[in-house]
Amino acid sequence: MLRLGDKVLSERIKNGLSIPELSKKTGVEINEIYYIEKEHLIFIEKELFYKLANILDLREYEIFTYEKMGELLGKKIKQARLKMGYTQKQLSEVAHLSSPTFLSRLEKGHCSKINEKTFKKLKNALPLDREDFEFFIQKRGNTTQKEKKKERFLHLKEW
Repeated sequence: MLRLGDKVLSERIKNGLSIPELSKKTGVEINEIYYIEKEHLIFIEKELFYKLANILDLREYEIFTYEKMGELLGKKIKQARLKMGYTQKQLSEVAHLSSPTFLSRLEKGHCSKINEKTFKKLKNALPLDREDFEFFIQKRGNTTQKEKKKERFLHLKEW
């Protein structure tokens, strides 16, 4: 199955729409559409998804929506932790994380992205598929929700 960003691109082209035309029809900003397609996004906000889905054939892709990025990341990690039978304290020790408090904050959705080093530590202790986490991994440090909004705004502003 294509990633959601790839599906948006293919459906837009299939419908003979330019990015500005799709933007006008959906009310989604040009920068947002460009970002979704260029970054081959897997997940987007539900509200944004429904705006695009009204014009494009995005059936079967609703599972690629989210309310809050941090909550989605935290939920995935918590599910993997519980599957292995670890408490937060046990996983923190096994994965050599800084503290159980960090893991707790991560699972509660306080971080929307994790750095490569943190992901590798978690992957060594949990059955995590890298492809499922690709969207959440960044090269720099862990990102809070506030930092993510600022980073995204700056990226869109540059474009």
